[in-house]
Amino acid sequence: MAATTPIRHLYQNFECSNEKIRLLELKLSRDEHSAIKCSLITADLNEKAEYLALSYVWGDPNVTETIYVNSIPFQATINLAQALRAIRLVALQITSEKNHRRLFNFFGLFRFGPSLGRFSRGRRLLIWVDAICIDQRNPEEKSYQVSLMTEIYSAAYAVISWLGPVSDDSHLAVDAVSAIHSAKPENWTPRDFNNRTAHHDWLKMVPHLWENSDGPNDYNQYWKAIRKLLERPYWYRCWIIQEVTMAKVPLFLLGTKFMPFEAFVTLRRLLSDFEYGSPTFANLHLGSLRNPSNSIATIARYRNNQDSIRQQNNTVVSGFEFLNTEIYRYVGRIFTLKPSELQITHHLLATDPRDKIFAFSGLGLASQKPDYTKTTKEVYAEFARSWLESRIDVDDFWWMVGIGYTDTRDHELPSWVIDWHQLSLVDPFGRMRYELKLYEICQRLPRGTIKVDSSFNLVTPAYLVDKATMVYPEIGGEQTFTAKFWAVMNVVVRTLFLHEDTVNNSRVHPLKRLFRTLAFYTVLDASRHIEKDKYWEFRLAKQFLKLFVRPQHFGVAFLLGNNPVMAGEAFTLEADAAIDFPAYCHKLLFQDDPRMLDFIDQWPKSHNELLNQNDKDAFLELLYNMETLSYHRLFQTSSGLLGRGPPLMKDDDIIVVLPSCRLPIVMRLVGQHYLLVGLCFVYGLMNGEIAEMVEREELRSVDIEIH
Repeated sequence: MAATTPIRHLYQNFECSNEKIRLLELKLSRDEHSAIKCSLITADLNEKAEYLALSYVWGDPNVTETIYVNSIPFQATINLAQALRAIRLVALQITSEKNHRRLFNFFGLFRFGPSLGRFSRGRRLLIWVDAICIDQRNPEEKSYQVSLMTEIYSAAYAVISWLGPVSDDSHLAVDAVSAIHSAKPENWTPRDFNNRTAHHDWLKMVPHLWENSDGPNDYNQYWKAIRKLLERPYWYRCWIIQEVTMAKVPLFLLGTKFMPFEAFVTLRRLLSDFEYGSPTFANLHLGSLRNPSNSIATIARYRNNQDSIRQQNNTVVSGFEFLNTEIYRYVGRIFTLKPSELQITHHLLATDPRDKIFAFSGLGLASQKPDYTKTTKEVYAEFARSWLESRIDVDDFWWMVGIGYTDTRDHELPSWVIDWHQLSLVDPFGRMRYELKLYEICQRLPRGTIKVDSSFNLVTPAYLVDKATMVYPEIGGEQTFTAKFWAVMNVVVRTLFLHEDTVNNSRVHPLKRLFRTLAFYTVLDASRHIEKDKYWEFRLAKQFLKLFVRPQHFGVAFLLGNNPVMAGEAFTLEADAAIDFPAYCHKLLFQDDPRMLDFIDQWPKSHNELLNQNDKDAFLELLYNMETLSYHRLFQTSSGLLGRGPPLMKDDDIIVVLPSCRLPIVMRLVGQHYLLVGLCFVYGLMNGEIAEMVEREELRSVDIEIH
């Protein structure tokens, strides 16, 4: 992200020390379309210079406009030029004392009136703009200046967030956001589930926002405009988190219209509430607008908690050092800065991949100082090593690594290093990741020591448990999910029965292994189920049997809206007359499970009765678990275990247990070293079996090297 035509002598005679920075003096002009003219001056952060800081998206570096810096032509990106022109115009608009006071009162800027007022009375308008104030060609200067960005943005008397120029309907978005913020009661708190209808009564003060204009399931023109506003590139830039978080006064500029950050916070809280549905405005489906506003929620949370941290310590401690402070132990209710917080970057973009780390170092989320002389591999690997050495939230670390999730991963990175630039593509278990942390396959295993050498090869103790001998076809692609799912299930069923009597010398029926693997998210470790979950598991089991079993006299079964399933794709039950149907069903899915004994007599008395028992909630939950196979691959191991793993895993991949990870990991042996493919779920390894094998001396730890 650099100016496309940097002028060498603009940046001469500048020392990267003593918190020196450059500021841009923007020359005012009454001609809105005149060329932008400005000059660079040197300032000292220790002397409390009065300036604005600009937060913006650089835009396409190949599409530029000529501006003049120290009378020298300088190629600025179009978006930057538009931002400077808008600020110049706004500065002229507030030259009158009347407008000056109105702006101060409306935006709460009265504390900064003297400083902001200076440029409105003919004084210099000073702005910090990274593209111009930093010599982008000089890695050393860039590293030093970027390391000061926390101080630069917190010292500015206001930070202007440039959302971009006006569009056809952007005025509607401004009006709507302002109206919602103005109507909000002071004591309003989102997610009042006790009485949500009354909870949203205040929204009736702005009735034009709640009228459908294009149909019963469509947004009206105001919400369409809000969606476009929230989808502007600005909200997806990783640097805005730090820039707005540290601002004394964050102001958002759209065209020449200012909006306070608090108005966006109100909007985000409202959208978060609507995610869970509102009887009052359910027909508008506003919950789907929540995701584009994730950056607002992150900034709001960080602004609140940075204030709390400052109050306790009067400083912001960077990196892992924070975790040793008294604040960390005190602020359980306030905030804890952990490396896992960098997961917030998954939806944010950076032109330079290194900025996915550097953009958050000032917030205490990364211990590294920005250093643009290092490669992306060095930056990511050093951060990964620091994280593992800290032993803090290591579980979260393993969730984000591996080469088995996308073929667009940076192949220069070691397989055990998180590719932060591709993080949005690596979420192996979606929304169930936190529930799956209930598993602790590494419990009672010696932790051992993880070492990383100078070439970023990782050596760790490991247990080589099993091998994937059959990775089933991917579910997805051009075929519909239902068709591909049942085609794969046909193969799974046949191969499962080949191992029916040999799996760890267990009496576990293949049907149970399939049930627990498909419903792996909902049906968690049996030893940790709270009492009320037993009935929920029983309900899921009945829906599972409806889908997967048929009596001998059935030629076809029906499921998912009467889509036919061929007889070969279902398990065959013994004839109803020859079995005790409830006892038989219980044996299939809950044999040797004492928690479920209470349900033996609650099974249907026959297969026909089972087919007639409808449970929409349980069916949809089971269906959701099955649909997650779109992102996983089912596989079978050499010992007949069934699991689900990364979509790019292959036959002969090794199932490994690391003492520092709660779930098994798929590894790939390449010569004498391993590549980390990704996490997996293997029914039969999840409930302490590994520790038992170690205690019986059937399994020993070995040191493996991961590249």
